[in-house]
Amino acid sequence: MHSPDISMYSRKPWKGPDYKNGTNRNGGKLLIVGESHYHKCRADCTTELHANLTMRTVQDVVDGEFRHTFFTNIASLFGEGKNVSEFWGKVAFYNFLQELLEKPRSLVTKEMRQNSNNQTLFFEMLCKLKPDYVLVLGKANWQFLPAMLSKNKPVICKESPLKLELPGRLHEDEIKAYWYPTGVNSWALIGAVQHPSSYGFSAKKLRPWVKRFQNFPSNP
Repeated sequence: MHSPDISMYSRKPWKGPDYKNGTNRNGGKLLIVGESHYHKCRADCTTELHANLTMRTVQDVVDGEFRHTFFTNIASLFGEGKNVSEFWGKVAFYNFLQELLEKPRSLVTKEMRQNSNNQTLFFEMLCKLKPDYVLVLGKANWQFLPAMLSKNKPVICKESPLKLELPGRLHEDEIKAYWYPTGVNSWALIGAVQHPSSYGFSAKKLRPWVKRFQNFPSNP
């Protein structure tokens, strides 16, 4: 797995100023993987505006200039619902789908999820950001998590004993968290939770699992 310059991609990831210090007692670095960007382009939209969309949005959250239940719900998963700005300053974040959707609930196709650029970028984010823990938001995101590198080379990932708490039916290979390589002799534990914007989401109910997730070994 190589470690290219992420800036070549359409939307740069957010990396909080305190990311290297981690979010738990063990100092584990946390990457959160969302689903997609929502942005209705105006006539004055530029390539630079698009590239910095994720970074600007989360920076506004950290600065207290933008509030949204999506960001509050995620912070609440970690018991930081009253410290939203501080929480987002300690994590990294990007959206798995790099395509811009016009509004929430827009149709996300199977082809978009299986787009090789989106899938390759996931591995490159792991190599570049080198998280210890990766929390994937949403069942659909989790079900399409790539298991192949470019040129159809399988990823040497390992299933962990940690069971997920996702709603509905899951395939046998989707019910547990996995360790994914982030470089030579370095790993990240990757798990998933119900999407924070979905019906029935409860940060309070999921918080015990998130705590177990963060206290679980980040390498095999």
